[in-house]
Amino acid sequence: MKTKKYLIIAAAVAGGAFFFAAFYRDLGVSEARATGNIISSFDLHEMSGGTNFLITGLTKKADNFCFTEGWMLAYENEFYEVTTTGSFVRKWYPPLPSTGYSHYRGIAYFSDPQNGDCVWAYAAQNENGPPTIIKMKASGIGSIISSFPVYGGYKGGGGLALDETAGYLYHLDYVGYKIYKYTTDKHPTAGSVVRSFDTPDKNAKDRLPYGLAYDGQYLWVTCYGKYDRIVKMTTAGSIITTESFSVPNRPHPHPTAITADGPYLRYVDDATETFYQVDK
Repeated sequence: MKTKKYLIIAAAVAGGAFFFAAFYRDLGVSEARATGNIISSFDLHEMSGGTNFLITGLTKKADNFCFTEGWMLAYENEFYEVTTTGSFVRKWYPPLPSTGYSHYRGIAYFSDPQNGDCVWAYAAQNENGPPTIIKMKASGIGSIISSFPVYGGYKGGGGLALDETAGYLYHLDYVGYKIYKYTTDKHPTAGSVVRSFDTPDKNAKDRLPYGLAYDGQYLWVTCYGKYDRIVKMTTAGSIITTESFSVPNRPHPHPTAITADGPYLRYVDDATETFYQVDK
């Protein structure tokens, strides 16, 4: 099986669609696993016009995936939508809250009764103002509807994952090595911290947690660096080591953005510039 390379740094799933950003390269696929089998993959590099770009958020939208690309690449902030086989659907440029913000990272799609298709997205701070989690429309240019500040004002915002049924949003802070559980506007107020707990690899010197996904029962975290892996966690913060697994592609994987859909995980690999679907 032949694959290509891509770069993704965050992800989310809700309502059946994905949002993300990435880039590409050719790569072979390694051995099968009890979990983490590569089911399919596709290359995202060509939709960027052949230039390398960084996927900083990933989510599922209906039958498509959506992702955000940014990471301070000339302060160019773009959202993409592709089909489940990687065909380009559209690209748009969502507004940032102010000139103090540089790009979006984590992203999570959901369907809002008043506003239709929407996403939650983490707006990364450049020099001014605290990092912010924003609710915006997923149509048009992505008009901002509302927002709330990130707890503690830390600048290490990574993946977002949404529990749409219960109305909670999980956010991974890779600087403080914490995952925060926030209320959304399904509750009386959005942005209240319900719970927080440590990420995997908090004390690791050679791995960094970044991407975050929720599959309706468990959280999944990508950890990249040395011995890259995907970690399964309960929503209370316990690591289920028996079902965590090393990223299967070789030789030097670098998983970033991730989202979940049914029996599968979908993530982007920075080192291979490829979008992967694996079983869990």
